[in-house]
Amino acid sequence: MEYRLFVETCPAENATGWAFMIFNHQDFNVYKFCGKSDSTDEKAVTLEIAARALNYFSNFMRRRYYDEHFATILDEDRITLFTKYPEIAACRATKAYEKGFTGADRALWEALVPFFERPTVFFETANGEKFVAMTKALAKEGLSKA
Repeated sequence: MEYRLFVETCPAENATGWAFMIFNHQDFNVYKFCGKSDSTDEKAVTLEIAARALNYFSNFMRRRYYDEHFATILDEDRITLFTKYPEIAACRATKAYEKGFTGADRALWEALVPFFERPTVFFETANGEKFVAMTKALAKEGLSKA
Protein backbone atom coordinates (compact mmCIF):
# COMPACT_ATOMS: atom_id res chain seq x y z
CA MET A 1 0.00 0.00 0.00
CA GLU A 2 1.05 3.57 -0.58
CA TYR A 3 0.79 6.03 2.31
CA ARG A 4 1.47 9.76 2.50
CA LEU A 5 2.57 11.40 5.72
CA PHE A 6 2.21 15.15 6.13
CA VAL A 7 3.94 17.03 8.97
CA GLU A 8 3.03 20.66 9.60
CA THR A 9 3.59 23.24 12.31
CA CYS A 10 1.80 26.35 13.54
CA PRO A 11 4.02 28.94 15.26
CA ALA A 12 2.87 30.88 18.29
CA GLU A 13 4.56 33.42 20.54
CA ASN A 14 6.24 30.93 22.89
CA ALA A 15 5.35 27.50 21.44
CA THR A 16 4.75 25.61 18.22
CA GLY A 17 1.68 23.58 17.41
CA TRP A 18 2.42 20.47 15.39
CA ALA A 19 0.49 17.75 13.63
CA PHE A 20 0.97 14.76 11.43
CA MET A 21 -1.60 13.02 9.28
CA ILE A 22 -1.24 9.75 7.39
CA PHE A 23 -3.33 9.19 4.28
CA ASN A 24 -3.73 5.92 2.41
CA HIS A 25 -3.76 5.36 -1.35
CA GLN A 26 -7.46 6.26 -1.49
CA ASP A 27 -6.86 9.65 0.18
CA PHE A 28 -8.49 8.56 3.43
CA ASN A 29 -6.96 9.83 6.64
CA VAL A 30 -5.95 6.67 8.51
CA TYR A 31 -4.22 8.34 11.46
CA LYS A 32 -3.73 11.82 12.84
CA PHE A 33 -2.10 13.28 15.91
CA CYS A 34 -1.35 16.79 17.12
CA GLY A 35 0.25 18.52 20.05
CA LYS A 36 2.21 21.49 21.28
CA SER A 37 5.95 21.91 21.67
CA ASP A 38 7.65 24.44 23.93
CA SER A 39 10.19 25.03 21.17
CA THR A 40 9.73 27.93 18.77
CA ASP A 41 12.12 26.39 16.21
CA GLU A 42 9.70 25.11 13.57
CA LYS A 43 12.33 23.13 11.68
CA ALA A 44 13.47 21.31 14.84
CA VAL A 45 9.85 20.53 15.72
CA THR A 46 9.25 19.25 12.18
CA LEU A 47 12.29 16.96 12.36
CA GLU A 48 11.24 15.61 15.76
CA ILE A 49 7.63 15.00 14.72
CA ALA A 50 8.66 13.47 11.38
CA ALA A 51 10.80 10.89 13.18
CA ARG A 52 8.02 10.22 15.68
CA ALA A 53 5.44 9.76 12.92
CA LEU A 54 7.67 7.48 10.84
CA ASN A 55 8.40 5.38 13.92
CA TYR A 56 4.68 5.15 14.65
CA PHE A 57 4.00 4.02 11.10
CA SER A 58 6.77 1.42 11.18
CA ASN A 59 6.14 0.08 14.66
CA PHE A 60 2.37 0.13 14.89
CA MET A 61 0.50 0.61 11.62
CA ARG A 62 2.54 -1.81 9.52
CA ARG A 63 3.19 -4.23 12.35
CA ARG A 64 -0.44 -4.47 13.43
CA TYR A 65 -1.62 -5.48 9.96
CA TYR A 66 1.20 -7.90 9.25
CA ASP A 67 1.14 -9.52 12.70
CA GLU A 68 -2.51 -10.36 12.10
CA HIS A 69 -2.00 -11.77 8.59
CA PHE A 70 1.60 -12.91 8.15
CA ALA A 71 4.41 -14.37 10.20
CA THR A 72 6.85 -11.59 9.26
CA ILE A 73 6.61 -7.98 8.23
CA LEU A 74 7.04 -7.47 4.52
CA ASP A 75 8.47 -4.30 3.04
CA GLU A 76 5.51 -3.74 0.76
CA ASP A 77 4.07 -0.66 2.43
CA ARG A 78 5.60 2.54 1.14
CA ILE A 79 5.32 5.90 2.81
CA THR A 80 6.27 9.35 1.58
CA LEU A 81 6.97 12.10 4.09
CA PHE A 82 5.88 15.58 2.97
CA THR A 83 7.24 18.66 4.78
CA LYS A 84 7.85 22.27 3.85
CA TYR A 85 11.62 21.77 4.15
CA PRO A 86 13.26 20.71 0.87
CA GLU A 87 16.53 19.94 2.68
CA ILE A 88 14.90 16.86 4.25
CA ALA A 89 14.16 15.41 0.81
CA ALA A 90 17.57 16.53 -0.45
CA CYS A 91 19.32 14.83 2.46
CA ARG A 92 18.02 11.45 1.32
CA ALA A 93 18.71 12.12 -2.34
CA THR A 94 22.29 13.30 -1.79
CA LYS A 95 23.01 10.92 1.10
CA ALA A 96 24.30 13.95 3.05
CA TYR A 97 23.67 12.02 6.28
CA GLU A 98 26.63 9.76 5.56
CA LYS A 99 28.95 12.70 6.33
CA GLY A 100 27.33 13.16 9.70
CA PHE A 101 25.23 15.99 11.03
CA THR A 102 26.44 18.98 12.98
CA GLY A 103 24.78 21.69 14.98
CA ALA A 104 22.01 21.84 17.50
CA ASP A 105 19.65 19.69 15.41
CA ARG A 106 22.13 16.82 15.08
CA ALA A 107 20.15 14.32 17.17
CA LEU A 108 16.95 15.24 15.34
CA TRP A 109 18.53 14.60 11.94
CA GLU A 110 20.14 11.37 13.12
CA ALA A 111 16.73 10.06 14.20
CA LEU A 112 15.75 10.11 10.50
CA VAL A 113 18.81 8.18 9.26
CA PRO A 114 17.18 4.72 9.53
CA PHE A 115 14.36 6.02 7.35
CA PHE A 116 16.74 7.62 4.82
CA GLU A 117 18.26 4.16 4.37
CA ARG A 118 14.96 2.30 3.95
CA PRO A 119 13.95 1.61 0.34
CA THR A 120 10.24 1.98 1.17
CA VAL A 121 10.40 5.47 2.71
CA PHE A 122 10.47 8.54 0.48
CA PHE A 123 10.77 12.26 1.15
CA GLU A 124 9.24 15.15 -0.78
CA THR A 125 8.59 18.84 -0.33
CA ALA A 126 4.94 19.54 0.40
CA ASN A 127 3.02 21.86 -1.86
CA GLY A 128 -0.25 23.73 -1.39
CA GLU A 129 -2.58 20.81 -1.73
CA LYS A 130 -5.56 20.03 0.48
CA PHE A 131 -3.62 17.62 2.71
CA VAL A 132 -1.22 20.38 3.72
CA ALA A 133 -4.15 22.64 4.64
CA MET A 134 -5.81 19.86 6.65
CA THR A 135 -2.60 19.12 8.54
CA LYS A 136 -1.93 22.83 9.20
CA ALA A 137 -5.45 23.17 10.63
CA LEU A 138 -4.79 20.22 12.93
CA ALA A 139 -1.46 21.78 14.01
CA LYS A 140 -3.35 24.93 14.97
CA GLU A 141 -5.59 22.77 17.16
CA GLY A 142 -2.43 21.37 18.73
CA LEU A 143 -1.66 24.78 20.22
CA SER A 144 -4.66 24.39 22.53
CA LYS A 145 -3.25 21.16 24.00
CA ALA A 146 -1.76 21.38 27.47
